[in-house]
Amino acid sequence: LKFEYDHSNVFLTHATADPSMGASQSAEGGVRFEDDALFSGCCSTSTQPPELKEKVMVEQPPRLKFGDLAKPFKVFKEGLVPDPSVMVQLGPIIGKITERTAIVLVEVAPAAEVTCHLIPIAPDDENPGASKNASRRQARLLRVGKLEFTKEGATSLAQQLEANKPRPFFFDDLQPATQYLVVLSGVCQSDMLNRMGQLRTFPDQVDRIRVLVASGNDINAVDEQDDSGDTTWSRVVEIGQSFDIDVMLHVGDVAGPSRQDQRVAEGVLRDYELFKEGVQVEKDAEVVDLFREAYKRSWNDPSLRSIFSRMGSHLMIMGDRDIGTDHGVPFPDGGQRYSPAFLRNAVDAYRAYGRQLWDPEMQPRTRIQEWHFQEVGAVGFFFLDPFSNQFNFKGEVVPGRPLIGEEQWEGLRNALAANIRVIIVCSPSPMLHDSPEQGQEHAEKFPYLRNHWMSRAAEFAQLLHLLFHWKHAQFPFREAVLISGGGKCGCTTDIQDKELGLNLPLVSTGPVAGLCEKWTSPESGHIDDRFSYMHCPLPGQYNFCTMDVDLSSRTMKPSVDIQLIGIPVGHELVLDHRRP
Repeated sequence: LKFEYDHSNVFLTHATADPSMGASQSAEGGVRFEDDALFSGCCSTSTQPPELKEKVMVEQPPRLKFGDLAKPFKVFKEGLVPDPSVMVQLGPIIGKITERTAIVLVEVAPAAEVTCHLIPIAPDDENPGASKNASRRQARLLRVGKLEFTKEGATSLAQQLEANKPRPFFFDDLQPATQYLVVLSGVCQSDMLNRMGQLRTFPDQVDRIRVLVASGNDINAVDEQDDSGDTTWSRVVEIGQSFDIDVMLHVGDVAGPSRQDQRVAEGVLRDYELFKEGVQVEKDAEVVDLFREAYKRSWNDPSLRSIFSRMGSHLMIMGDRDIGTDHGVPFPDGGQRYSPAFLRNAVDAYRAYGRQLWDPEMQPRTRIQEWHFQEVGAVGFFFLDPFSNQFNFKGEVVPGRPLIGEEQWEGLRNALAANIRVIIVCSPSPMLHDSPEQGQEHAEKFPYLRNHWMSRAAEFAQLLHLLFHWKHAQFPFREAVLISGGGKCGCTTDIQDKELGLNLPLVSTGPVAGLCEKWTSPESGHIDDRFSYMHCPLPGQYNFCTMDVDLSSRTMKPSVDIQLIGIPVGHELVLDHRRP
């Protein structure tokens, strides 16, 4: 289904993934070799689902001799020295990228000094006979034997890494519009060869940005024998390669602790207040380590590992499940679902992986506040945090607080005052899965819905008021898009402003893995007397979306082309109603 708004530069499309339409390029990005037995068994394995392999003739990278693997390493005269005792636990994960900076997150064990190298991949004019598209495709797939590397512009950064604690490498001397191979040294040789990554800095003048959005990576809710979640992430890999992703947004529920992890953490923290401070510190460290393992367990999935190491700049915001389902729901007796210590430790674990991707100088937490604003050229990304305002810096739930505090509203107003032409506002909490009437009714039956926007319709109307007036001030040269994560059913929505005569698109995306819900809400309705909406749901399917933001028009009108891509799941993974 494809339609164009009369008063918007946005195109929305629904697409259901068909295995017969698989990408023509291989999803595997590792290097291959055949002559040196020492490294046999270190190859990356394909992340394509079986049905794609059966129906699609996939181009395979050429088999390389060991000598080809040395090409990027020859850039450094002193050589890259391995340490056989150091294993990479996670990474490299590519974080925020700008025209001249990049963040790469790495975790190792045991503690060691590790060096991260960025090696420029030669541009087209230094690869004779290679077309532009072929050169970029080869770079995406990291075919080391096919690429040439330049000595000029190579950079290295060494840091002492603690064991099992992620740490960002922040590079601030890069060249614009340059592709780099990411290589680690000071780790075992197998990880030097297989734990490679790739990034591309933005040009000084950004005319086009390709974005991929995912939410709801609840792999723990899927039976271990079910591979639907892996199929979805494999599809993300294929789309990312063919779409040439610049930025990937993770809008909530990125890889939080499983329910089993939560139960173990609650056991460790039982009677927490009765212990002395020293014992409390030890218990906090034990729980944070438990939650960190959940991130590593999820992000080391072959498909996710490929996505994080080479599919653009990764930006994220924590969701409900990342810090404990129903965390902000007070009990009738005034208590709360999870203890303050549990919430503090869950937030600290998220910050170690999610926040450090954009905040390399992250300071110890003095309060709980995770909203942030990022810019890429004339495109802004504002990540709303509707959870932190629900509890104080100790992790104690404070009933009756609004979803968004005044400081965050001021941050959004400042973002809208920046020199941007397109703003993408992301919320890890569902925005418009219910009508306002349903939102109030359902929140009475299911307390966890009190943290959803439709149980706070006045706040959602306040958000729409800001965005519509910002767009109207320089219409048609501005565009705003809403992204809603944390839900169990994908949907595209057209929101109309009767007062200004304008439209805004809302894309509700998720889950990528886990349980889905059937669509039970009316497909149209009103938020208040001013704002109305029309839904186009995608029930019973895992889903993610892509956005192609084009700023190059001579008319100066930005264009945003959005696709919500669904993958059907088995009926046993689709809920008929909300969970109790």
